[in-house]
Amino acid sequence: MAETAQTLALPTGTVVRSLAGRDAGYLLCVVGGQGESLLLCDGRERPLERPKRKNAKHIRPVEGVAPFGSEALRGNKALHKGLLRLERQLKAAQSDATEKG
Repeated sequence: MAETAQTLALPTGTVVRSLAGRDAGYLLCVVGGQGESLLLCDGRERPLERPKRKNAKHIRPVEGVAPFGSEALRGNKALHKGLLRLERQLKAAQSDATEKG
């Protein structure tokens, strides 16, 4: 059984993928928590000043990705660029895996 975000203690900077809601499929970054909910930002739709509160069972941590450091969480532009770069890398890795397999 796959671990859900509820069973994990997700530190600030962890990159997650939204599983439900209008932002389903998007990469987001954890910036805090409130009980069973996490505060998530993407630097554009949800800037650091206005994080999205999302139930922990509606997200999944992205495996094999190191948490963002304080540099990326310093500003919205850096956070958004980092998430876009990561999304491109994940898509490239996925397409390489399908071509080989």
